[in-house]
Amino acid sequence: KSCDLPRADHSQKQCIAGQFEIEHLQSRSGGSMEPLVLGTAVAGGVCWAGGIVGKRLGVDKVPGTSSTGLLSALITFNYIVASALPALVALATVDGVNEVVQSQKWRTNVPAVVILGSASGLGTLLSVCALSLAAPLRTSSIVALVANSVNAAGQPVMLALVFGGLGSIAALSWAGIAAIVVGVILLDLSFGEWLRGAQDVDERVAFSDAEASKDKAKNAAASWISPALDAVACAALAGICWDIGGVGDRLSVYNVPEHLTKPWSAMGNLCASIGTVVPSLVALCCYSRETYEQVLSLQGWRERILRVSLLGVCSGLGSLLVTYAESQLKEGESGATVTSVASGVYTFIGALLIGIIWAEKPTKFQLCGALLVLTGIICLGISG
Repeated sequence: KSCDLPRADHSQKQCIAGQFEIEHLQSRSGGSMEPLVLGTAVAGGVCWAGGIVGKRLGVDKVPGTSSTGLLSALITFNYIVASALPALVALATVDGVNEVVQSQKWRTNVPAVVILGSASGLGTLLSVCALSLAAPLRTSSIVALVANSVNAAGQPVMLALVFGGLGSIAALSWAGIAAIVVGVILLDLSFGEWLRGAQDVDERVAFSDAEASKDKAKNAAASWISPALDAVACAALAGICWDIGGVGDRLSVYNVPEHLTKPWSAMGNLCASIGTVVPSLVALCCYSRETYEQVLSLQGWRERILRVSLLGVCSGLGSLLVTYAESQLKEGESGATVTSVASGVYTFIGALLIGIIWAEKPTKFQLCGALLVLTGIICLGISG
């Protein structure tokens, strides 16, 4: 009623200001912001999918030599450095960077963001190693699905444990996570089915030679099985490392001031990238000069690195979009839905693109697993 009294000019202004603030808060917590947040997360996932195609291009048709590990580290390093470029561009085009840097909250969180970013960088390095092992066996799409599905299912649980408790995850979100987990199990079963098929082929080839022995057949089968299992192990570990790194991404923009969301997102993404580059940089220091000479002698290695770097920029744009989406969440929200949607889109589209580009025919188990992952994405999106 005080707003209707003409004599109370000061009180009237306070009341109007209070009403405006309430309406503004309601608009932030209402449904109008939610489609924008989820749409940004989906766009980030699509950009991430372009990034994994770049990593697959980097390890395409690489001869199985001792230089494979160095090439994986070199690809990872260039990929991560390129992915930091969108954050640098964003920092150059937004205001408020100085205010972010001077914030005590920012200074407190930076060390943890960088350390957790190194876990994400280790995951990227492991994912490239997994793809390099799987590429000759034509199973890179399966390996990509395994790594990204572990990330998509595990990261919301990790974020909920750190920021909001498991009770902050809605029932429909749990259903989506369960669908993704079952999808990963089906992918593992499909990999086992492929291994048995590969072993049968190698045994038939070995026994087609009149001089072939059982030992030769077993060795031929082992030459397929060992790198295949190593690829799956690296992919699963990569997904777990990304789950840990996702905590740093959320921490970098957790409960930030509304007027600083854009510069804070860019700074958070850049600091995470600093930590992300550390594992590949350490790996590059572990190889001899002779190994470097082997890599540099590979035909077309410059074009390979350039393609990886360009698609790394695409992945960096995805990280910037996801970080911005997380900065738009309400106070107290863990960000589980945003990361689940982005990771789920990344998982499905990334594996689909790899399968199409490199003509890797999916099995029935793979199709069922991919559909379950997509179902999980839809459940997480609706529950958001």
